[in-house]
Amino acid sequence: MQYKAVIFDMDGTILDTLDDLADSVNHSLEKFGFPKRKREEIRTFLGNGMVQLIHLSVPEGTSSEKEAAVLEEHKKYYPLHSADKTKAYNGIPELLKDLKQKGIKTAVVSNKSDPNVKALVSRYFEGLFDVSVGSREGIPRKPAADLVNIALNELGVEKKETVYIGDSDVDLATAFNSGLEMITVLWGFRDREVLEKAGAGVFVNTADELKELLLKPVSNVKKNIILIGMPASGKSTVGVILAKILGKDFIDSDILIQKSKGFALSEIIESKGIDGFLKCEEQVLLSINALDTVIATGGSAVYSDAAMRHLSEEAVVIYLKIGQEDLKKRLKSIKERGVVMRPGESLEDMYAVRSKLYERYADIIVEEKGASVEDTVNAATEAIKNWRTYP
Repeated sequence: MQYKAVIFDMDGTILDTLDDLADSVNHSLEKFGFPKRKREEIRTFLGNGMVQLIHLSVPEGTSSEKEAAVLEEHKKYYPLHSADKTKAYNGIPELLKDLKQKGIKTAVVSNKSDPNVKALVSRYFEGLFDVSVGSREGIPRKPAADLVNIALNELGVEKKETVYIGDSDVDLATAFNSGLEMITVLWGFRDREVLEKAGAGVFVNTADELKELLLKPVSNVKKNIILIGMPASGKSTVGVILAKILGKDFIDSDILIQKSKGFALSEIIESKGIDGFLKCEEQVLLSINALDTVIATGGSAVYSDAAMRHLSEEAVVIYLKIGQEDLKKRLKSIKERGVVMRPGESLEDMYAVRSKLYERYADIIVEEKGASVEDTVNAATEAIKNWRTYP
């Protein structure tokens, strides 16, 4: 199946707004006696809304009153000149028409004010977007997920049916916080090097390349299965059985770490410390390049965003969830098992922090409360079959 919906960022993704934004910023700076900023400087300031844009543009040490006055001038000037030089990027209107023809819903989500977003959509993309969402009073802006969630609700689609398109590190964080897959365009306001450091993995250079990805069936994209969860949640046990049932290879990342260093996990933690161990774990996880494989990760794998992004590119991520009381019962010897816990950190603390990370990265959550290994395997197998990107 194809994606059912596509959510686009605006500035740097569908519209080249840089010149008009730069002109407005410099007009506002000049009015209050401040030096102009270079176009390329302003380019790097974009992505977090006009408040942050002006904050970065005024000279360091500017009083809050003067900064507020510059911001107010920008707010007045920009809407009147937002279409002087702004233009749609090559191929974007045609792409949107093709998506509409295919029945794929579209939305644009921006940190620009909601009226500005709607005015620009009306001017450049009349009738091509199903939903347009800009910043609104009292609602957190991107990279928070709130504006994206509004779009998803108005589109009437689920996250797993949707992909996010953007051009910046802010967009990558937005997609991550929203639980959406991301395609990064390279014609926008950030260089590839910056985007790669921010965790981008799928890039396109043209609207035609983007169209090809969006219209390509995605049912056979993700062939690996990543198991995440608390220590003693049964990831290795369940993983081996899943691999047999599904005819896949099996990797236990903890075993890979031990082989790479020649020591047990507990010994690595003792010799290198927590941070040293986490660095080793990240390096091992980043080195995994497998296909048709079930990968059982260590409980601390989710502390590395880079590693989880790498693993999830070709995988369905399953969180084997156990309750706090079950964790206490199963985890008899923390030190011998090589569990990553900082001095003074309790099991309750670890559970609270990791639970949020597991849920953030998971495509599927399998509740293990009161379930046997067989029950857990069956639940995971059934969930995998229903997951849209699993072959």
